[in-house]
Amino acid sequence: MSRILVAEDNLPNRELIREILKAWTHEVIEAEDGQQVLDKIAETKPELVLLDIQMSVLDGYAVVRQLRQRTSCPSLKVVAYRFRNAGRSGESSAIRTRRLSHQTHRYAVLGKELQQLLS
Repeated sequence: MSRILVAEDNLPNRELIREILKAWTHEVIEAEDGQQVLDKIAETKPELVLLDIQMSVLDGYAVVRQLRQRTSCPSLKVVAYRFRNAGRSGESSAIRTRRLSHQTHRYAVLGKELQQLLS
């Protein structure tokens, strides 16, 4: 089990990531914006940060720049990502369901990659 900080400003996305990681028995810490990410890293010392690039207050790029300047977390692993819009306007529910099913498969693949990253 690893301590993972999920940095995501979109609540449904954050909830989805949290539930997947908890199902894989990881401890999940959450942050809604870039400043919270920096604060929670200092408080909780996670092993991995899943970092949304497009966040408020500080975006993912600014967070990474500040982390590089810190000497207190030289071995911290950061995986930056950006969610695509899961519900595009004008999209039928059947198409949306197929696309979300494909995204779920990508999460399973990501899970294997995360396990390798944390070992």
